[in-house]
Amino acid sequence: NISTGTTLNAIRVEQSKDLLSKAYRDAGFPFAPRVITDIVEEKDGATITYTIEESVPLTKVAFVGNAAVPKATLEAAFRPLVAGGKFEVVAYQRAVQAVGLAYANAGFSGSGADVVRSELAGGTLTVQVRELKIASIDTAPLGKAVVLKAKPGDLFNVRTLGDELRLIGNQLGQTVDLSFTQTPENPGTVNVSF
Repeated sequence: NISTGTTLNAIRVEQSKDLLSKAYRDAGFPFAPRVITDIVEEKDGATITYTIEESVPLTKVAFVGNAAVPKATLEAAFRPLVAGGKFEVVAYQRAVQAVGLAYANAGFSGSGADVVRSELAGGTLTVQVRELKIASIDTAPLGKAVVLKAKPGDLFNVRTLGDELRLIGNQLGQTVDLSFTQTPENPGTVNVSF
């Protein structure tokens, strides 16, 4: 929006501040940071300095949408971030990764903190947790009817489905593969096929 050698335009400077703030949010920040500009006029033009307030007060964390992983596990992941009393991007990224790892270790691949929907406001970080659910299960490629414990609407757990895969393979006496893809119209669900 602004480049070296162009005429200084106050409207574009304000737009660039908004674009920078939005870019942070789009990149996974739980808030759109305040952007401050300092314009220093010089003999041959002006220098614009942007200051981005990445660290804001953080006093507590709340979780929404978690059922498969204990709240205590989630709280432990975010404890270092809260202990610092302010938002720190590295601590936040570590906490998000720790939550994803906790879900993966429990068999819930693809589930974890939803950084797009999480939000920091008034000192409270509200972490939206996305737990993938099964949208559909297709066993038609097997050519035979099989009974599954898993059903649409259940949480997507690769361990549980792996157990089902072994049982089906043993029942049919053949190798059975499992595939899954996120549903494009609802990224919180997956379609499973045996």
